[in-house]
Amino acid sequence: MLTNLALKMVVMITYLSHWDWILYKSRKELLAYLSSQDIHAMCPDGDHLVSLNKVYKSTTNWDVERDKLLDLKAIRILRKNIK
Repeated sequence: MLTNLALKMVVMITYLSHWDWILYKSRKELLAYLSSQDIHAMCPDGDHLVSLNKVYKSTTNWDVERDKLLDLKAIRILRKNIK
């Protein structure tokens, strides 16, 4: 019986974008309204990477080629990081 067991839910949020500018300009406003401390960012390296490190708990580099119509290597990297 689970009557005396305290349960705690751990929530981790990862914001994903194909551009670091998008995560910095639009998503950082949402962080003030979320109560979770585990908010991560996943995007390619760019000009706003230093600013992203200040806003998010951690950042993960997502090496995606924007010139390709379908970047299969980037999809595999994304799948691996999400798991």
